[in-house]
Amino acid sequence: MKFVSALVAATCLAVPATTWGQLKTQVVPVRLSLTARPGVPVERDVVITNSGDRPVVVHARLSDLDVTQSGEIRILPPGTMGPSILGLIRFEPAEFSLGPGESKPIHLTLTMPVDGPATRWGVVLSEVRSAVPEANRMGPRAIVELGSTIYLSRIDPSVISPEVIGLDTRTIGRDSLGVVVRMRNLGERQYFVLGQLVLADSTGTEIACGPLPGGVVLPGALRDFAWTGPIAAPPGRYMVRAKLDTGEPDLLVGEKELTWPPFVTPPLAERREP
Repeated sequence: MKFVSALVAATCLAVPATTWGQLKTQVVPVRLSLTARPGVPVERDVVITNSGDRPVVVHARLSDLDVTQSGEIRILPPGTMGPSILGLIRFEPAEFSLGPGESKPIHLTLTMPVDGPATRWGVVLSEVRSAVPEANRMGPRAIVELGSTIYLSRIDPSVISPEVIGLDTRTIGRDSLGVVVRMRNLGERQYFVLGQLVLADSTGTEIACGPLPGGVVLPGALRDFAWTGPIAAPPGRYMVRAKLDTGEPDLLVGEKELTWPPFVTPPLAERREP
């Protein structure tokens, strides 16, 4: 007996390695969470690798990043968001070429200000284009775009304020269940969620489990984490329990009672003729 996950939610902006046609490229890391004292520069590298068999040209640029309550990632012009890292980050080189099998770092320098939002964020997007036309192909050359999300904060990583404010269930058809866990960030620094859904019977025994897609909860934001899938369990009353790891010493737990199956056909003797 088990939960079977039918939804997969993205937890970062870009897949580390991307293949498009003959372009095989990779960015490492896809996420940087940095803590800095105001006025003291922090330096890191983001490395682009060309694993393909043809040369490519890389152009890096800065964008703002937003994550909606449902988890949708929005890429916006730099400076759109109040907590943008525009003006706080320098990176070089912004344009370069890579031969087959080559790697090159983009060097980042970030400086946290003494005032304004305590956490800033954005994304360095690296547009990768083939440096040579593809044989027997008309139209524009292949393009891929890799992203490294940057979080910069003057708040210590241990000072976060995660909160579970809701757990909702809904039936889908006659054999599937949807679960939404709602979380709130009351703090000034982002936190990341990894979760597990557990089904416990009326005695409290955990009889099934499955992963809950995770992700980031931005400062002051609400975030819903959703799971949908078939559920195989005999009729009865159950507890749906979400166990959430936010990096704190103890897991956060949300739970809700559930009667399964939701649709019960009455015995033949109890049915009424029309």
